[in-house]
Amino acid sequence: FPDYARLVRPVPPTPDEVSRLLAGGEAMLSIYSAADASYVFAVSSAQAGNTGGNVRLHVAPLGARAAAEAVSALRRALDVGDMPLERLPAFDIALAHRLHVQLLEPLRPQWESAGQLIVSASGALGRLPFSLLVERPANLARTPLPFACYADVSWLVNSRAISHVPSVAAFAALCRLPAAGAGRTP
Repeated sequence: FPDYARLVRPVPPTPDEVSRLLAGGEAMLSIYSAADASYVFAVSSAQAGNTGGNVRLHVAPLGARAAAEAVSALRRALDVGDMPLERLPAFDIALAHRLHVQLLEPLRPQWESAGQLIVSASGALGRLPFSLLVERPANLARTPLPFACYADVSWLVNSRAISHVPSVAAFAALCRLPAAGAGRTP
C-alpha cells in the first residue's frame, strides 16, 4: 500500500519534482516563518524553459512574531463579523505592499511569467490571502461610495490567479491523483 504510506507519512517532494508537477504558466511559493526570518522558496514550472534552475530562495527579514502581527493587522479589516458598514476598519494597503516587497518581490523573476501562483505558507502567513498583497504603493482617496477607493489598488490577484495549498507535499499528492473520468458526477 505505497499510496497509503505516502498519505500518512508524506515525504516532501524535491524542488525538481515540484517543478515537474507544475503546469506551464504556474509557479509555487513555499514560505516558512522561523523566529527571526521567513524563508521563501519560489519554484517555476519545468515547462517554463528556465535556464539556470527552477528554484530560488530568499530569506526575508520577517520573523514569525512580526509575521503574526502583520497578518492580524490585515485580517482586522477582513474578519469583521456583524460590524456595521460605517464602522469597518480600513484595509492597510501600505502593510500589504510592505509584505509583498519583503516576501515576493525579491523572487519576482522566478514567478513573474506565471499566470497562476500556488502558495504554501506556514504559521500566521498561512492565514493571509496572498491575493490581497499589493504590488505597487497606493494612496487611497476618499470617495462617496464605500470601498470605491480600493478599485485602483494593484492587488496581486489583478495580475494572476492565486491558489493556496496546505503544504508542498499536499500539492504533490493532489497532482498525482488520477484525472476524473468524463462521466463522473459528484
